[in-house]
Amino acid sequence: GRDEMITFEACPIPADRVNIRPAPYQELVDHGTFDVLSPEGVRQLRIVEFAYEADARAWRQIVIPVPLDEQRTMLVKAQATPPRVPALFAAAQQVAATLGLLG
Repeated sequence: GRDEMITFEACPIPADRVNIRPAPYQELVDHGTFDVLSPEGVRQLRIVEFAYEADARAWRQIVIPVPLDEQRTMLVKAQATPPRVPALFAAAQQVAATLGLLG
């Protein structure tokens, strides 16, 4: 749908220092971790979910910080309206799982 997407944001800081907070118009819905399988074995990625309203429609957003190395992080973000949340958020988690440590 329009404005439903997965985006990527490079951050020049370690993943454990990325502070993911809701914007003033958002509400924190959930946060936790999920397991991904990498060549180095199983690792956990953090995930944060927000809810908000825009143009009189309900929206959800997730943010997944993926460490690329000790000093760089890729934020995988997805936003969707509730009917498309399961598919789009699962796709964002799959994409995040394919990103990994460089080096």
